[in-house]
Amino acid sequence: MKIAIVEDSDHIRKNLIKFISAIKDAEVVGEAEDVDPAIILIEEKKPDIVVLDIELKNSNGFNLLYKIKNFPQKSPVVMMFSNLSSISYKEKALKAKADYFFDKTNDFDELVMTIESLIKTKKGKN
Repeated sequence: MKIAIVEDSDHIRKNLIKFISAIKDAEVVGEAEDVDPAIILIEEKKPDIVVLDIELKNSNGFNLLYKIKNFPQKSPVVMMFSNLSSISYKEKALKAKADYFFDKTNDFDELVMTIESLIKTKKGKN
């Protein structure tokens, strides 16, 4: 399963890449720090999953989320991953059609397990 990471923190991106790359049948196809390079990445690589931070380098993840969910082609699964974990951010993300919302502080393992689960589900359908 192809995964793109959109995160402004180099440290967090590298950790995500390390953990996601260790998942069987997961492939990190690219990374971006902001909306414009992320759109190019998503259009070129067509990932199945986008792990998306709310705070980006010059914008925010909600701007990208709206664009992804309005792509003419089938949009990838979007996993919002943020330290802005108040219920209002979670509600806003889910209302904007994010598929999942994870707190960076408490839900890192849950994010990885969810990716593993999506891979198993996809393999079961093939």
